Amino acid sequence: MSAAQRLLRPERPRRRATAGLAATVLLVAQGCAAPRPSQLPSDEPYLVVVKSARLTERFPWITRFAHHAWIDVKRGDEASWQRIEVRGRGRGVVVRDIAAEDARNDRWFGGRPVHQLEVIDGDAARRIAEQIGPLAAAQDARYEEDYLLWPGPNSNTFIAELADELPDLAFVLDGNAVGKDWPGWIDGGLTTSKTGLHLDLPLVGAAVGARDGIELHLLGFTAALRFWPPCVVVPFLPRLPQGLFAEWGPADADESPAAPSSSSPDAPGPSRGGER
Repeated sequence: MSAAQRLLRPERPRRRATAGLAATVLLVAQGCAAPRPSQLPSDEPYLVVVKSARLTERFPWITRFAHHAWIDVKRGDEASWQRIEVRGRGRGVVVRDIAAEDARNDRWFGGRPVHQLEVIDGDAARRIAEQIGPLAAAQDARYEEDYLLWPGPNSNTFIAELADELPDLAFVLDGNAVGKDWPGWIDGGLTTSKTGLHLDLPLVGAAVGARDGIELHLLGFTAALRFWPPCVVVPFLPRLPQGLFAEWGPADADESPAAPSSSSPDAPGPSRGGER
């Protein structure tokens, strides 16, 4: 073997390693492309969309990393959208009609980016749309009286509990959705993704699942390693790396409807008694 051939041999494994790294980067980049409400299909008669966003400047600074979750439901046509959420102590469960442009808005109050966590369509969405209203209404008194910002039950506890009641409703909430794992005293069973199992006590808990990855829960906060899209969940930070794209990526102002005004009467804010 000539000296020139010996010098060229190491280039082959190096090229393979480079190609493997490039493929990995492409896969991760694909997972980082966060879906947006403005891209929801308009030709589907029924849609169920699970969303969350960071709390706004109206809340104490220490809570602004936390996410508030809600569900938007399209019930037959573009003129029939509803929003279902818990707004705070003294407000209970709120089920209200919203305009299609609000359902497709990429920005929440205070200009916070909306994280679109799950989109369900077809027959599953129709079944959820038919059942979710009565189930939500049945929880109204509990959340009006017993709501606690931390550790729960709160708006994220409510959304997680709807998944327990509706077999077709499956999703993974943001790791900063404090209260999503609130157990009362003890709780175990399927995760909200319906692909794993969890066990939670008042102070600690854990979950393992195909979509959930490996989660640890401590004092209402979540740390996790998720497999697809591949990401790391750390308390107080967006998902790494996908959440960085969703939270601080460039805003397409020409494509997304204007964010709702925080002065709107429906804008979330500190609840009656100063607690949300």
